[in-house]
Order: sequence, then structure tokens, then C-alpha cells
Amino acid sequence: MPVIKIQRFKRDAIKKELQHTLTKFNKDPSQSFGRFKLSQLEPEMKDGVRFYLISAGENVVAHASAKLLKQATMLTHFSVANSHNKELGIKVLLGLLKKLRKDGCEKLQLACHANHLDFLRQAGFIMVEEPPHHGDKPIYIMENPNLGYFLDTLAQKQLQGQGTGLPLLLGSDIDTYYFHDEKHYLNLHQRMLAQARKRIWIISDTINNPLLLDPSTGTAILRLIKRNPQSEVRLLVANDKQGAGYYNPTIQMAQKLSSYVEVRTLQKTNVRLSEMITLVDFGGNIFRKNLSDYTGFANFNSRLISQRLCDNFEQQWQYARPSVELRRLAI
Repeated sequence: MPVIKIQRFKRDAIKKELQHTLTKFNKDPSQSFGRFKLSQLEPEMKDGVRFYLISAGENVVAHASAKLLKQATMLTHFSVANSHNKELGIKVLLGLLKKLRKDGCEKLQLACHANHLDFLRQAGFIMVEEPPHHGDKPIYIMENPNLGYFLDTLAQKQLQGQGTGLPLLLGSDIDTYYFHDEKHYLNLHQRMLAQARKRIWIISDTINNPLLLDPSTGTAILRLIKRNPQSEVRLLVANDKQGAGYYNPTIQMAQKLSSYVEVRTLQKTNVRLSEMITLVDFGGNIFRKNLSDYTGFANFNSRLISQRLCDNFEQQWQYARPSVELRRLAI
């Protein structure tokens, strides 16, 4: 297959001849694979829109448009040639993601129908919003929360020829990931927490730990509760005084949803925290071995390790008690 080439245009820089070619491309029923929310170039798309033309050799094989939003980039359109060649579709989409990353995109969102879900999961997308009811063509909101981290992980797996299951996908990827710094630690949480369907349990040393200060942690918990009101959310904070009284997005959200989120502390108990644990559903786990540095491991599909860490969590949870300090935090 020829080398994939991706060109970026501003909408007002697209020539009429090119627009005619793309209109013809869109109307051809054989080019339907990978088409997302929009089926053609929409005239109302103006400011903040970037247009990408993808070619293989002399042939146009796909095109896409992305709109820069305040919190993320929205992939508003993607069409790729040859509806029967999924390998081409994935290669083109991954090439587009790499280009978007170079253009400064770190979080990417899109809307799609059910028949595109499996395709998008192969490119690191996670379902963050399901349709309220299933109509003829329900719309799902998908997100790639840390695009650069996913692409780096995928490249490393391909280089080493390792990996079973879709990369960083909860319940699929059976590889163990080792982290040695805060950034890697938070990246793993952003990927895993966003996929929660049944439970999120977190042990943290203090309120102002970077994990609880990360807005994506509170967002993931909120989405879980909306998706499944019967889910279990537990936050165990060893020291509830350090950082108390200051804005914290995760604690603020937990207080507003106190009927769904249990928050306890080990303050004034004989228990001393020496490690941090995160459990997501029944196979996802992130274990930080000590509080002096960011060293540990994560699994996206290991029930055995999750159960061992769950036992550890339960032992500390039973000694913990509701926090007076957390109730005093400003909302």
C-alpha cells in the first residue's frame, strides 16, 4: 500500500475543484466505511475548523474535519474509501490521530452510531456517553482522553511485537503497565477511570494528591454515576487535613453526590497508609507501591490482582471513618 499522506487546509482555502471531488466521494455508496456524525462538508462549519485530506499515492482515500473546542477537539467528520477494507480504515484513522496530535490535540471527541464502536475502540476511543434511549440510529459520544499517551503506548507495543487485546482497553488488554513518574501514573488513571461501569475505589494519601486534583477523576466518577446509579464509588483519604479548605474538583463533586459517593479517612486511627490503590470494575487496578515516589503497576484485565488489592482496600476501609474536615470543604 502506498504511503499515507495527510494535508491540512483551512475551510476557506479549499478550492472548488477539490470540493467537487469530495462531494462526489461522499455520494459514492462504496465509500461509506468510517463515516461518523456528518455525511458531507457542512456550510455552517466555519471558525475553528481544520480540514484534512488523506491520500495514498495519487488517490484520495479519506478526508476529515475537526473543530477546536475549549476543552477538547471534536472530530466532526471522517470518511474513508473502500468499505470492505478495515485495515485501510484503521491505518488512515491512526495516521489522522498522529497528525491531530502534532497540531496540538490531546483530547479528542466524536459522535457515532453503534456500527462504528468496535472500529473506534481499535483507535483508542472510549465510550463516555450512551444515548438515553435506543432509537433507529442512537448516537454515542466517544473520547480519546489522552491521545498522545495512547499513540505512544500503541507504537511501543507494535515495536516490541507484544500485547494481547486492544491497548489500554478495560477488560481486553491483558498486559501489565509499569509506571515510574507522576505523568504516567495520571495517564493510566485517565484511561482506566473513564471506562468504569460498575465501581471506582480509590485510596489516596491526602486531599491535594494530584489524582484527586485532576478534573478528569471527578468527571469519570460523575459519568459512572449517571451511567449506573447502582455503582460503587469509594474514596479513602488517609490525611483529610492536608489540603482541606481549598478547591478540589473530585471532593467537591463527591460532596454534591454524597448519596452515591462514600468518603472516609484514616485520620485519628492507628492505621498508617503506605501505598495507594485504585480499583475499577473487577479487572482494572493501579497500584502505587509507596508514597515517596511514583512507582508501581497497572492492569486493565486482571481479576486475580484486583481481588488481592480489593482485600487490602477492605481491610483499611473497615477502620476508616467519615471525615469532618471533608464536610467543611467549600462547595
